[in-house]
Parts: sequence; C-alpha cells; structure tokens
Amino acid sequence: MKERRTVNLISFTINVLIIVITIYAISCYFRNDIIWEYEYFDFKRWKCLRYFTNLSNVYAAVSAVIIAVFNFKNVVRDRYFFPKWAIAVKYSACVSVTVTFMTVVFFLGPVAAFSGNGYFSLFKQSNFYLHFLTPILAVISFLFFERGEKISFKYAFYGLLPTVLYSVIYVIMVVFVGSDNGGWPDFYGFTFGGRMWAVPISVIVMYAATFAFSLAERFLHNKICAKKEYSCES
Repeated sequence: MKERRTVNLISFTINVLIIVITIYAISCYFRNDIIWEYEYFDFKRWKCLRYFTNLSNVYAAVSAVIIAVFNFKNVVRDRYFFPKWAIAVKYSACVSVTVTFMTVVFFLGPVAAFSGNGYFSLFKQSNFYLHFLTPILAVISFLFFERGEKISFKYAFYGLLPTVLYSVIYVIMVVFVGSDNGGWPDFYGFTFGGRMWAVPISVIVMYAATFAFSLAERFLHNKICAKKEYSCES
C-alpha cells in the first residue's frame, strides 16, 4: 500500500535526522574551539553525560536507530510492522526528551531569565538541537509516523522509568556526596540554593509531570492509531 510506504519513509527520514543531529550535538562537547558560557554547567567532554538533557537525547537517538532499522525492513518488504518492544523503547525515549523540553521551557528558561542570562540562552549552540529540535522531531515521528499497536496503560510506567533512574543518581551525587566531595553541583537547581527540604518536593513534582507527559503521549498515540486506515502487521 502506497500510504504505509510513505509513512515508513517519513519515519525513517526523521529518525535518521535525530541520529545525525544527536551525534553532531554531543560531539560539540568534545571540541576545543567551542566556548561554553554557563556558570553552573560543565559540559566538557565526558562530563556532558551527567546531564539528563544529553542522556535523554542519546536515548532518543538509540531508539531512532531501532525504529529506522524496522523502517528499512518495512520498505524492502512492503509492510508496516514494529514489534512492541521497539515501540516501547521509542515511547520511553520520547517521554524522556519531552521532559527535557518542558523542563527547559517552564523551569530552567525562566530561571535563566531571572538570573540575567536570558530565557533563550538555553537554546544557543548545540542546546538548540538538544533542548528543542530533537524533542520535537521525536514526538512528531512517534505520534504520527510510528503507528504500532495501541499502548496499554502499564507501558506508561516505562516512560517514567528514565526520570526515576536519573533522579536517584542525581540525588545521590548532589545531596549525599556533594560537589565538595567529588559529587555534582545542583546544576538543575532542584534544591533551590541548597534547601534540602525542597528535594522531596522537586522529586514528586518531576515524577508527576513525567507521568503526565507519558499518559498524554500514550493517549495521543492511541488516538492516532485508532484512525489509521490500515492495520499494523504482526
């Protein structure tokens, strides 16, 4: 069917873009000719991988590789099929980069503006790709061009899992180890200037927001799947 071939090709193109953009954006942190101007963020080389932004984008790129492989197979075999595990991985990654995007837009951006750095300072250089472009592409491809079977409610917890895992590491490195002992500074500002009583509140808010994003993307994906004109082969 012509439509499924077209959808596969669009999905493939977007996923390849995600892969290429992520490789480029992450590689920028290993270049000596780029000067980073953020006071609390040390992005140089492997330190870049301690940030959820970069980890979520790498995760999105990995999920894009998986889907792109099935896109290619689908076009060659003239079919439309994604196994549940592949859709689950893409779904989880999509929620992760949504968390990145929404955190920058509604929390880190305003904080940057209030501190005098400017709201759009977090969309400069490679952060334009990591904070904006890749999340948008991931959401578009997942919702509109990767129409696998409907996602059951239990899969919504897969969307929450990356945030939970990262929050555990973040709390350990920031609260229990501390920057003075080889840990991390609170570069995301979730302790609000060292107010440790705010940590549980920040964690609960992040979990609730992430789960809300997960449910919203599940709902939209399932709605679009219900309207497709052809079935997903198994």
